[in-house]
Amino acid sequence: MFDWVAYPISVLIRSLYKNEMKLIKEEKRPCSFRLELVAALERTLAFCHTGNTAVLATTLMNPLGLSRGVVMDGFPMLHRIFVQRTIASAMNTGFAVDPRTWPTVKNDGGYPAAASRRAQVLTYSLNHYMVSTYSFLRRYILPFHSSSPLIPIFRDTKLTLGYTMP
Repeated sequence: MFDWVAYPISVLIRSLYKNEMKLIKEEKRPCSFRLELVAALERTLAFCHTGNTAVLATTLMNPLGLSRGVVMDGFPMLHRIFVQRTIASAMNTGFAVDPRTWPTVKNDGGYPAAASRRAQVLTYSLNHYMVSTYSFLRRYILPFHSSSPLIPIFRDTKLTLGYTMP
């Protein structure tokens, strides 16, 4: 059954990968949201093949609906995070992620949730992860947030899901 469930996940990962590679070829920066979504989908795929819940990054995957769905009834689901109404239309128009709907880590000061945090810390360092988070905040979140100056230390920066687009 998990092989049958894993097929749409594989198709979505492949589509997201092609989209990001197209942007890289055009010398544009890849979207951090989509990269984290690929990481979460890869973890879902790993669960489908192994059945081990240790691969699920619950901080990101629970709010997205991926881990709860796959553990409860075997079928992962994805809550609405794209600007488009359906995944099919998102695939056709480049997977535009709405930053206001992306899950945040409330215990850590409201930072965007990430499935790749542990891999980045183990492979590179905590400083590498924090630099990635800083560029992520500067690029996606702070333009929609108040006009406060950028602070390299994030303890004073509170992010919530209640952003309003200017």
